[in-house]
Amino acid sequence: SAINSSLKLYYRSISNNELTTHSKAKVVKENFPDIWNEYFKFAFVRNPFSHAVSDYYWRLHLCGQPNISFKEFIYRLFDLNRPDPECIRPPIISNWEIYTIKDSISLDFIGCFERLDKDVNKVSNFIDIPLAKDLKKSKSSIRSRTKSIEEHYDQELIEKVSTIYEKEINHFGYSAFSGLPSKIK
Repeated sequence: SAINSSLKLYYRSISNNELTTHSKAKVVKENFPDIWNEYFKFAFVRNPFSHAVSDYYWRLHLCGQPNISFKEFIYRLFDLNRPDPECIRPPIISNWEIYTIKDSISLDFIGCFERLDKDVNKVSNFIDIPLAKDLKKSKSSIRSRTKSIEEHYDQELIEKVSTIYEKEINHFGYSAFSGLPSKIK
């Protein structure tokens, strides 16, 4: 945690506060062009429908458990002009720009959260560095498992999430509650 905080401060100091934990690919490339061309770059995508539910519970956790429904959370993601006095809306709604530049995938590898251990192993083999196992469990205690992903949704919310994450859904071939995307092998 101390190392993570130190790295964040360092990168912010050398990039005029542009680099954050989830920096856009364009910002990283502009700030580190030599490294960008030399290093293996990877990211992971997740089914937007499960991502939205997970993000909702994470944001509730971070914001002190405000009394905001999942529906209201999605409305706030969908309409950036909608008031957000509890600051539950995340600073990054879609991860699309983290792995794209000008709407084109700009990384060397895109892994899939739905098969995280397998894809982390692929990255580990490529860069020849052992990486952590069982990563899915790192925040697993945040969301209660009494309600399934599907139970959070009605047709209106499916449509809103489909619009919010349209680029990810179209590019990777995700559909509501489908698990693996159809376009990532």
